[in-house]
Parts: sequence; structure tokens; C-alpha cells
Amino acid sequence: MLDLIDGVLDVIFHPIALIVLVVAGAAAWVWSVYDEQLCRQAHRKLLARPNVGPMPATMGLAEFESLPRGDRNNGARWAVSQQCRIDVAGEPVEVTVSAFEWWWETRDRHNDRRRRRNALFHLARGRTHATFQTYTTSTRLAALIEVPIEVPDLLCKPTSVVGRAGIARRGLQLESDEFNRAFVVHADNEVEAVRALDADMQATLARHFQGRTVEFRRGRILIAGEPDHSDGSLHGTIGRMPALLLDATRFARALPGHLWGASP
Repeated sequence: MLDLIDGVLDVIFHPIALIVLVVAGAAAWVWSVYDEQLCRQAHRKLLARPNVGPMPATMGLAEFESLPRGDRNNGARWAVSQQCRIDVAGEPVEVTVSAFEWWWETRDRHNDRRRRRNALFHLARGRTHATFQTYTTSTRLAALIEVPIEVPDLLCKPTSVVGRAGIARRGLQLESDEFNRAFVVHADNEVEAVRALDADMQATLARHFQGRTVEFRRGRILIAGEPDHSDGSLHGTIGRMPALLLDATRFARALPGHLWGASP
């Protein structure tokens, strides 16, 4: 009797489950298309603002450790850029700041296991079987600062829960305890890293950039992570771009004065 009931339930609920999955998938696809259209409209609206333009170039972004390469494709989208003026010892210096969404594709690991299992199943029966690899797209917001000076290569990453509690710390330790609790610093040249992360820069990072990754690489500085506010007049991801530009400008103005002395 129980087997009969189970069979009846299978007949009833399997088609229903299939219909639910199809409807849910179709709804998700429709929303993704609609969201893409809204983002495109908001992106054009943002580009129409004064002093905002397209990002000059996205080449070489994958060299940053903070931007995962993934297993297949990657890139930057919704990129915007603007010029900001930094006062250095009474002299104006032009700096380019940009904001974008970085995306990358990661191979689904569970699919690897399923593919190997299916291959063995069909091989045991003397048949070949075509399989398809699936990928998941992930995203991360980031801001880029391009400065006319050489900055030392270094990486400031958010610390762990243990590090924030001050129980165990890794990386380069600086004079600010608040900074050391918030970030782990890795640098090939620790002397240059200490000079770049002076007391004012440590305070700026601890106050405005906790939870984000900051990476110095030659003449560029990358800030990866979510800003703490957004522009409600712009849809979705695009609404965070003005905040990223503002944060990048604030960071550029906090760079130690002695770094600018390296400018020709």
C-alpha cells in the first residue's frame, strides 16, 4: 500500500516540481534582462553628468590580486571615470579615478563530480556521452586610482575575526592598533610600505575603508569592496559608482606627501 501511495505521489508531484522549476527559471531570466536594461539606462544617465566619462582603459586589471581571474572569462563593466585635482604642497596635481564592477566566471565544482560519475556510468555500458560544463558568474565592485607617481607594491586585506579581536595578527604591524585590527598588510619592501602607510593613511583606512581590500601596484591603486552608501537616483549597481568615485578621491588626497615627491 505504501509503495502504491509513493507511486501516486511521484506521478502527481514530479510534473508540478518541473513546472515550478521552469516558471522560476523563466522569471529569473526575465528579471535579469529587465535589470540589465535598467542598469544600462542608469549608466548612460551617470555618464551624462558633468566631469564623468567612460573609463580610459580596462587593460591590465587582472594583474591585481584583489580581482579574481576565475576559470574562464573575466572583465570590467559599468565603468565610469573622472578627473580630480589633488593639492600637493600648494601645487595642483591631476589624478584619474574610476569605478567599475568586476566579474569573473567560476567552474561549478559539483558539475565536475557529476560529469565524472556520468562518464563512468556510460563507459561501463560501452557508450559515449556528451557533457556540458557550467559556470557561475561572480561580481565585485572596485575603484581605481591612477597617479603620476610610483607607489610601492603592497596589499591591505581585511583581517579575520581573530585578528580584529587582537588575539592573533599576521603581516606587517604598524603603529595604529585600530588599523592593525582591521587590516593585514603584505609587502615585498616593508620599509617602503611603512612610509606609504603613514599615520594619516592608517587613520583614513581604519575610518573609511574597513572591510575592503586596498592594493598598491606601481602607478595604480585599487580599492575592492562595497561602499557604505549609494545614489538612490541611479538603479542597482550603478547607484554605487558615485560613492566609489568619491572614496577613491578621498583616498588619493590622503596619500602621504613624500610619495608625490617622486613625481618628475
